[in-house]
Amino acid sequence: MSLYTHLRSTFNGLSLLPYITIVVLYIGFGLCYCIAVYEKHVYLFWPYISDTGAFPPESCWFSFFLNIGGFLISVTGYMRYRQISEYISVSNTEIENRLKFLNAVSAIFIIAGGFGVTLVANFQEVNIEALHYGGAVLCFGLGPPYVLLQAYMSYKLLPVSNSNKLVLFRLILGIIGSTTVITCLLTGILSEEKFDDDVPDPDNQYWQWNKDLPDYGLRTTSTASEWITAGTFILYFLSLMPEFKNLRLSIVSRRNNHFDEDINN
Repeated sequence: MSLYTHLRSTFNGLSLLPYITIVVLYIGFGLCYCIAVYEKHVYLFWPYISDTGAFPPESCWFSFFLNIGGFLISVTGYMRYRQISEYISVSNTEIENRLKFLNAVSAIFIIAGGFGVTLVANFQEVNIEALHYGGAVLCFGLGPPYVLLQAYMSYKLLPVSNSNKLVLFRLILGIIGSTTVITCLLTGILSEEKFDDDVPDPDNQYWQWNKDLPDYGLRTTSTASEWITAGTFILYFLSLMPEFKNLRLSIVSRRNNHFDEDINN
């Protein structure tokens, strides 16, 4: 009789993981925006994402949804890493080592990005600014490059992994996200510098930055770019759903048969 009995449990339906990630993040962003506008904590058109979660009660929901979302982003990213590893092993590509390296880099990017989302969620900009912006750098700074890496690896693994349409979709999302995150940063810096110089008591008026205040155009360009960057990153997970239909999660456990015999005796 064998010393160990191996037990295997298999879970299907992992294609729901990207879908749940998308739903959680979009509901979280939408709910917090609506509450912040209703409470008159921000101007209707158009605050930064972080501004919609800076004050209670919306800050509570902001933390709740983004903590779940950050966890789901990291888990989905790890599943994607394992899936790409399997693709590489059966593809017989000449650049196998390069793809393995890029796959590892992309896994670090997405897990760090998910961690950054939780930092943004838990450390509001009005409380601990350094940690909040550090988290924003992780999720917005690593998100677009991650999508571009995925587009490149998807292309190199054709036709094993996916279709040309998915490759193109990921490439477009990566280019848009990279462009808008740079636009967000540049216009945001310019608008805030002029705002601080031209507006009396800028700290109080910052949250109600409307069209009657200086550099509203720059400010709106920056905030809209941030929302587009986040939107393209979230939509990337939509492209994973067809491929995740083929994923199965198996959990293998070992039971010590001698231990069971000792208990029975």
